[in-house]
Amino acid sequence: MQPSINQICKQARSVGFTFSEEKTSCMHFCRLRRPHYDPLLYLEETPIRCPRTIKFLGIIFDSTHTWKQHILSLKQKCMKSLDILKVLSHTKWGAEPKMLLTLYQSLILSRIDYGCVVYGSACKSSLNILNSIHNAALRYCLGAFPTSPVEGLYCEANIPSLEDRRKIRLSNYMTKILALDEHPYNKICMREAENHPPFSRSAFGRYREYLRIREVDPPQLLRLESSEIPPWKCPPPVVNFELAQFKKGEISNTHWQQSFLDIKNRENVDFVINTDGSKTNDGVGCAFATEDKTFSWTLREVTLLWVPSHVGIAGNEKVDNAAQEASSKDVVDVTMVKPSDYQAYLKSIILKEWQQRWQNLNKNLYRIKPLAYGKYLRVELDRTSLTKTHRLRIGHTALTHKHLLTGEDAPLCADCQVRLTVEHIVCDCPRYEPQRHLFNLVRPYGENLKDKQSIANCLNFLKAVNLFNEI
Repeated sequence: MQPSINQICKQARSVGFTFSEEKTSCMHFCRLRRPHYDPLLYLEETPIRCPRTIKFLGIIFDSTHTWKQHILSLKQKCMKSLDILKVLSHTKWGAEPKMLLTLYQSLILSRIDYGCVVYGSACKSSLNILNSIHNAALRYCLGAFPTSPVEGLYCEANIPSLEDRRKIRLSNYMTKILALDEHPYNKICMREAENHPPFSRSAFGRYREYLRIREVDPPQLLRLESSEIPPWKCPPPVVNFELAQFKKGEISNTHWQQSFLDIKNRENVDFVINTDGSKTNDGVGCAFATEDKTFSWTLREVTLLWVPSHVGIAGNEKVDNAAQEASSKDVVDVTMVKPSDYQAYLKSIILKEWQQRWQNLNKNLYRIKPLAYGKYLRVELDRTSLTKTHRLRIGHTALTHKHLLTGEDAPLCADCQVRLTVEHIVCDCPRYEPQRHLFNLVRPYGENLKDKQSIANCLNFLKAVNLFNEI
């Protein structure tokens, strides 16, 4: 290494650059427990120091390559930003949950996501340090009760766990790298695939292990090449939407055909190419046809003209039939996959795993929101009402789960002598039957907290029975 350092310094001097001796460091990655010496290297006859940690591009590297120092430093920074959410999330006058979630993603989650492809090789116990930040922030944003299960928080906020987020970013990053032949890390990945595993679990090693466990066979990716022409200088395609002003059924097929011919004659078009695509449960197909030939493919700069289907235009009918025929074939003509499509496929696998975990938990919120991921609940209510709504949907409230914090016994219904739950109060307890009919509460329990009107009825019911402030 010393000759290489000398050569770099020599070339730097030849162009008028020098390296700062105070800022130059050498990181010796080693996990030997016995005493050992760091490498002795010199920069212009000055020894290069070998610290135990060093910060590079916002990421703290440590000599043992455990990422413990980076994660602890990241947690300390996030705790300061978490105080902002804590102030703005007051249950009475705080900000709207959707706004708080956006603020959390901007101030805290962006920091956690930065570099997660790199420090994701840390052990599970170290990565779990950041989970407390993630879970606490979601509780503040939603106003959830402290004992609320974390899976319910992820589902209600529509934000997956940090582990799932790291998997998504790792798959996106590696898919893009493997599609770039000129990327330096692409060549490193190819060498790593042939040799023994590296000193620490690399991004490619974790990516390959992820695919192996899920029995995913990587397809041949369409290579990404940098274009000499910037995308903002490429002329946009010319698309004619004149025929889109009409709707099927409003005019006859003869009128469609005549309008098509009028546009063709007006534009002085000598050669027409008809295109179409078709998607069925068996596959996807595309085709294009000219006056005398038809070409179709089973799938995995032109002027475009939108043409309605099945209105008697000869070329369009021909290409439509060819596309439907291609979509039902078993043999795939196009084997290469766009990196963006493969990224979406891997993300769908991660979301399905999240959905499977959500189904197995069978929590209170599952009956209201069976899909783990989806749109966030948007209802126009004040902060207090939104806080109560989220607590009712998750199923953990101060009235029913405060005993978990105080160490007392679980509360029982005074009339029924059964375990006091939100569902028992809203749907079962005979004591509140008149108020229940008054506000049109129904069974099952989840139907009372799905939309704006049902939520308003449920909250008014709790106010009528004097339990609103105890939620």
